[in-house]
Amino acid sequence: MPKPTVAVIMGGRSSEREVSLVSGSAVARAIDRSRYDVMLVHVRQDGAWERIEMLYDHSHLAGTYGNAMDPARHRYHAHSDLSGLWEILSAMDMAFPLLHGPFGEDGTVHGFLETAGVPYVGGGVLFNSVCMHKPILKALLLHHGIPTPAFETVHAKDWAADSEHEAGAALEKLGLPVFVKPAALGSSIGITRVDDADGLFASVELALRYGPTVIIEKAVNGAREIECAVMGNDDPRAAGTLGEIVPRNRFYDYESKYVLDSQLFVPARDLSANMVRTIREMAVAAYRVADGAGYARVDFLMSGAEVMVNEINTIPGFTEISMFPRLFMAEGMTFSQIVDSLISYAWERFRRAASA
Repeated sequence: MPKPTVAVIMGGRSSEREVSLVSGSAVARAIDRSRYDVMLVHVRQDGAWERIEMLYDHSHLAGTYGNAMDPARHRYHAHSDLSGLWEILSAMDMAFPLLHGPFGEDGTVHGFLETAGVPYVGGGVLFNSVCMHKPILKALLLHHGIPTPAFETVHAKDWAADSEHEAGAALEKLGLPVFVKPAALGSSIGITRVDDADGLFASVELALRYGPTVIIEKAVNGAREIECAVMGNDDPRAAGTLGEIVPRNRFYDYESKYVLDSQLFVPARDLSANMVRTIREMAVAAYRVADGAGYARVDFLMSGAEVMVNEINTIPGFTEISMFPRLFMAEGMTFSQIVDSLISYAWERFRRAASA
């Protein structure tokens, strides 16, 4: 009996494509070849899909730093060449999408796979799209009583009409310092920490180069960055070990993540058993209210005894040194076992949907 073919989909159209190539390569290496055949699928910058053989390692990120920071690469390409797409879809039994950022992590590829009837690893369209859009996720969290830093949303049209008013309204509500971020992008691309009012204008202009909506978020001075990994469908579980990030730069920006050696503590330092339990429970609660399935990394900011959800990453970095797998590896799972579990959750979701 032939083995099912798992297609690892990587690359993509967003500024995060270089990280995706490394994540996808790590997962492809880890898939159990005694159970599955593996197909590598590259989504090019212009949106075309192609089969490839090349795998990437972490050194790829330092060499492509300039590409990731270039807003011109983060744009919509109409009329992509999809002539070979049917052949690729026909050859896969399951997809493992590792497309970080827009045109992938925002639910678009998941909706496409749903339409094509292809099972896939990870959460569904709603989970991915909600978590990708920071203001919508934060509004949802607050509605369910889950704390998150205060924020304001700025739209390109309103900013162009009266930037002085928009900036003033945000600063009146949030004060300084703040973080300015593209509303729907990851890997800390396009993010600026703003400590004075004059710096807000340039920061919003930068963020708007990556998309039409910007979030201005109150900075939590001195906050620790704590991360929790969650996996599962109807009964998700949080990893028993939490992680902590101490960035090399002023905050955990793209350079700190992928070029410099920021300090990653597994387990997180000096957390009481009660605090670990609180964070794990809050991670699962956030995962559930966002319609979570498959897996995610839930990022927290911790100031004293106050803990807030910062983001939910539905397709987090997925190399052996990335925080999501490391937190489950700290429990004794191997990287390959983590990948295999996520594939099993995908089969579970697909069979349940098919029998509904």
